[in-house]
Amino acid sequence: MSSKLLSNVGEALYGPRWQTELSRRISVSDRTVRRWASGADDVPSGVYYELLGALTERAVELDDVIAEVSAMLKLPAGGEQARSIPVPQIEMRPRRDKESGK
Repeated sequence: MSSKLLSNVGEALYGPRWQTELSRRISVSDRTVRRWASGADDVPSGVYYELLGALTERAVELDDVIAEVSAMLKLPAGGEQARSIPVPQIEMRPRRDKESGK
């Protein structure tokens, strides 16, 4: 597995600080994951299966949440329909610090 693919999987599962969380998931040290991510060491082939399992579990979780949100919005069931619905753009304003007033 290339270090880029490992990084993509890690970030998809755990966000930008993925290495420690991924190391816990697959029961290796975070130092080992960092060596794999840097390309210093090759990722053992068995890790592919563990990563696929983690990705599959996350996909199922996301599908369940998509179904719940779709039901709340009274949309047809199924992720494809929900993904094709345009999402309105909402302007987010930064929060003011209560103490400084900024």
